[in-house]
Amino acid sequence: MKNRMEWNLIHIANMYRGITTVAIQENCTEARMAEILKLTGIATLVVSRDQIEQICKMKGSLKTLICVD
Repeated sequence: MKNRMEWNLIHIANMYRGITTVAIQENCTEARMAEILKLTGIATLVVSRDQIEQICKMKGSLKTLICVD
């Protein structure tokens, strides 16, 4: 997700709740993103609209997808 106000709000909310934020660069390849999801066991992912299709192709522990657009 690009630098935007929502990113800061999500990160602050995560810190308040004791949740670890894992940033994934926007230019990350699909293979690398799948590896990150697998290694971290991420259950919830916050993305922008242009990333939804790429994320939906992946398998893993992802249970919740939140779009901020």
